[in-house]
Amino acid sequence: MTVRPVAPDDAANLLTLIETCDIADDGEPDYTLEDVEDDLARPGWRGWVDDRDGRFVAYAWVERRDNQAAVHADVRVHPDADAALAPPLLAMVREEASRLDPVRPVHVHASTNAHRARRWLSDAGGHVVRHYWRMVLDHETPPTWPPLPAGVTLEQPADDLDELRVVHDVIDTAFLDEFGFVPSDFDSWLQRQRSSPGADLGLWWLARVDGVPAAVLIGRAWPDTGWVQGVGTLKEFRGRGLARTLLLTAFAEFFRRGQPKVSLGVDAANPTGALALYESVGMRRAIEVQLYELPPLTR
Repeated sequence: MTVRPVAPDDAANLLTLIETCDIADDGEPDYTLEDVEDDLARPGWRGWVDDRDGRFVAYAWVERRDNQAAVHADVRVHPDADAALAPPLLAMVREEASRLDPVRPVHVHASTNAHRARRWLSDAGGHVVRHYWRMVLDHETPPTWPPLPAGVTLEQPADDLDELRVVHDVIDTAFLDEFGFVPSDFDSWLQRQRSSPGADLGLWWLARVDGVPAAVLIGRAWPDTGWVQGVGTLKEFRGRGLARTLLLTAFAEFFRRGQPKVSLGVDAANPTGALALYESVGMRRAIEVQLYELPPLTR
């Protein structure tokens, strides 16, 4: 192995490797240059690449965020390269993860079609703790703007700290039941929102019921798809169709902007019934991803 730390000018070559792996597994790429550049720019992200004279054959990364219950990581190996490159990279990632946090487990996502990756994760003692779906909807005709339920109003927050705190409070509280969710600090959350690819307040909505903040949708303008980063409703306001209204509103706005395709990710075991909701508005299951958990290293 010829492993070295990832450098800022590696983004294009990294994207080529990631796209090649995605296409081999799922038939289409699932990452953009903006995503790679965002990874490299985050202060807590650390990556390594196996560089064979400018040809990247494998890479690995690890990151610990305050709002996550585990240290997240990944290992990718070019489809034409020897899968034996993965175990030492995975061992290096786990060692680094233990330095970042000796208590938290390591979480790695792998497509169900990534058979080699699933094998090396299992061989390292990893086990599947969650399944996720990438949901997709391609509009062939313009979607209609939904009518608002009685007593419901929609507003889009301005770049104002007080308004953004309301959005943060609603979506942070709404996600408390989600697997692995950790409440986030407002300042850190806002910094991530502003710096993430496709950030656009024009794709954020806050629903109020009789003037009370009740539900939020945060969307992003990605090059290849409209992306719903999160939609959440406070417990006391569920069952009123707020999430559905927010989704249909986002679909219409994405289409108006020239983006007929909309995507999002969902936990297959989401306790609020989100999967059924997304299917009810026409979204289909496109890619299944498994979340592997590796226990922290013992010393």
